[in-house]
Amino acid sequence: MASANKRPRHGDRSKSSTNKGDMNSKKPNTPATKAHSKTKKRDTTDSTEEHTHENICNYIAELCESILEDPRAALVSTVDGDDDDDDEADKDEDLQQSGTVLAGKKRSQLRRLLDLGEHVDPNTCRLAMVSLLAVFQDILPTYRIRLPTAAEKAVRVSKETKQLWNYERQMLLHYQWYLKLLERTWEESKSQSGSNLSPSIVGMTALCSLCEMLKSALHFNFRSSILSLVVRNMSSPNGHVRETCCQTTIYVFTHDPQGEISLEASKLIARAVQNHRVGHTELLRTFLHLPLRVHEDEAEAVRIHTAAVQKKRKKMAALSADGEAAEAAEIEKELKEGSATIDVAVLAKAQADTLQTVVVSYFRILKRSSDATISHGEREKVRRLLPTALEGLAKFAHLIHLDTVVDLLALLKHLLNPPDEDDDHNTAASTELPLDAALNSLLTAFQTLQGPGGQTLPIDPKEYISPLYRQLLRLVTQSNAVHTPLALQAIDLAFLQRREYSKDRTAAFVKRMLGVSLHLPPRYAAPMVNLVRMILARYSSVQPLFESEMDVVYSSAVAGGLVLDAHDPERSNPFASSVWEVALLRQGVHPTLSQQAQRVANNTPIKLPFEKKYHDLRIAMERDYDEMYIRYAPVKMKHPLADSTKAKDSKKRRRVQYRFIKSRHANKTDQELKRELLKL
Repeated sequence: MASANKRPRHGDRSKSSTNKGDMNSKKPNTPATKAHSKTKKRDTTDSTEEHTHENICNYIAELCESILEDPRAALVSTVDGDDDDDDEADKDEDLQQSGTVLAGKKRSQLRRLLDLGEHVDPNTCRLAMVSLLAVFQDILPTYRIRLPTAAEKAVRVSKETKQLWNYERQMLLHYQWYLKLLERTWEESKSQSGSNLSPSIVGMTALCSLCEMLKSALHFNFRSSILSLVVRNMSSPNGHVRETCCQTTIYVFTHDPQGEISLEASKLIARAVQNHRVGHTELLRTFLHLPLRVHEDEAEAVRIHTAAVQKKRKKMAALSADGEAAEAAEIEKELKEGSATIDVAVLAKAQADTLQTVVVSYFRILKRSSDATISHGEREKVRRLLPTALEGLAKFAHLIHLDTVVDLLALLKHLLNPPDEDDDHNTAASTELPLDAALNSLLTAFQTLQGPGGQTLPIDPKEYISPLYRQLLRLVTQSNAVHTPLALQAIDLAFLQRREYSKDRTAAFVKRMLGVSLHLPPRYAAPMVNLVRMILARYSSVQPLFESEMDVVYSSAVAGGLVLDAHDPERSNPFASSVWEVALLRQGVHPTLSQQAQRVANNTPIKLPFEKKYHDLRIAMERDYDEMYIRYAPVKMKHPLADSTKAKDSKKRRRVQYRFIKSRHANKTDQELKRELLKL
C-alpha cells in the first residue's frame, strides 16, 4: 500500500511530464509555491472559495432565482435530497435553538445565501446582503406571523395547516438569522472604525439594508429590534449614518396610518432626549414630520368611549356561561388586526400619546436651557437644540391641552424676558437667545394664543409683541438675515391673524420693517415690503406716516421726536417722522423690490389671486437667487434720428424716414441724372 501510494507521486508524474528538462520536472520550493498549496488546501475546506468572483455572482443569482421560484422549497433543509417528513417541525425547533444545521442535513437555499453574507471577501458579503434584502422584500407576507401555541399544536389539524405552520416558522427563523447577520456586521464595523472614523463599506451596506428592511416590512415581526437600532444611530457622529437613520424614521412617521409604530419610535427618541444622548438637531427635527391632527381633548373623549365599550364587553363575557362571547370577541380582535381599515379610536389614542411624548421632550429641553447648574459645554449643546424644540412647539401648539398652554406661555415669557439694565453687558449678551430660537418662541406663543381656548386666557399679547419689535433689529446682519421668513410669519400672526387696536404699535412696526428692509438682501426685503402693503391695507390709521414731516400732527416739539432705540413700540413715537425709506427702496436695483416700494408709495392694495403674497413672493425670489436669475423689464427707446412727427390731417401711420439714409437725388428722375453726368 505504501508503494502504491508513492508511485503516482514519484514515478507517474515524472514520466507523464511533457517535453521539459529534468530541471523543470521538479518544482522549486518558492514562496509562491507555498502560497499556492495553502490556497489549494483552503479551497478544499470551503466550497464557495474555489469560484472566482464572477462565478460567485452567478451562484448568488441562481440561488435568488430558485428561491423566488419556490419559496417553500427554499426554506427546507433536506436529508440527503429527500423531502421533509412529519418530524421536520421538531428538527427545526432544535435547529432554531442551536443555530446550526443538524448532522446529515443539507443547508436550505436561503441558508446558503446567508452563509455567503459572512464571506471573507467584502464584495461577496455586500452582494449577498443586498440579494437577501431583495429576496425578503418579495417573499415576506404582508401580515404579522403568529406562531402556534402548545395548545394549538396539540389539536389535530389538517396537513395543509401543518405545512403552513412549518413555512411560517421557517420564514421567521431565516428572517431572524438575516437580521442578526446585519446587526452583527454593523456592530463589528462600528467597533473597528472607532468614534472618529467612518464605518466600513460593508457595515454601511448592513445598516442601509436594515433601514430598507424596516421600510418594506413595517408591520412584520422583529420591527421593534430594527427600530431600536435605527434610533440609536440617529445621533451618530458620522453624518451619513445620521442622515440615513433620520430619513428612515421620517419614512416611518409619514407611512404609518394607524399611528402605533410612530408612537413606538417617538418613545425611543424621547428616551434618548431624557438620557441627554442628543447632540445633533436632526434627531429632534424628525418630530416635525409627524402627521398629528388630533387634539388632546378629542383623544381623551375617544379614550373614555373605548374604555366604556371594553368594560361592557367584559361584562357580557362574564355573564355568558359557555364563553361564546369571549371567543367571538377574540375572533373579532384578530380580524380587526388583519384588516386594512384604520381604527379611528386606535389612531386617536396613538396620536394623543405621541403628542404627549413629543411635548414632554420639548419641555425637557426648554427647562434644561434655563438651568443654571449645568456645565458650559452642556449649555451650549442645549442651546443648539433649543431652536428646533421651539420650532416643534410652534407647529403643535394648537393641539396642546389648555392646562399645558399656561405653563408653556409662562416658560416662553421667561425665555424672552430681556436682562435687567443694571446687569453686566457680557452677561446679558450670553443669556440672550439666538435669533431663530427667539422667533420660534414668539411663533409658539402666537399660535398658542390663537388655538382652542387660547383667546380666553388672561394674557396680554403685548408681552410677546414687544419682544418681536426688539428682534427685528437683529435681522440686519448677514448671518441673521436667513431668519427673515420666521419674522414675517410672526408679524403675520401678530397683525393680520388678529386685530391690533393700538395704532402707535402698528405704525412703529411699519416704520421699523421699512428701515430693516434697507439692509436686507432683495430676496428678503421684497417680501417684507409686501407684508407692509398688507398691513397698510388692513390698518388705515397709519396713513399719516406718508405725510410730510412738516404736516404731521405729532410734532417733534410736542411728542419728543422719534425714538429709534425704544424697546416698547408704543414709546418709539412713530408719527413724529415719515416713512422716507420708501423713497430709497423705490430706487433699488432689483426690479421686484422697487416695484413693491412703488406700490407702497401709491397705496396700491394687493390684488389676489393675480398678485403673490409675501410667502409666495419669497419662495419665487429664493428660487431665482439659487438659479442666479434676475428679472428685468426691458425698456424700448426710440432712435434719436427717428422722425416721430405725424401729420395731423392723416389718420394712417406714415412710414418713418431716416435722414442719414436718404439720398440727395432721391426725387430726381433717371433722365435728369444722365444730363448732369453728361455735363460733367
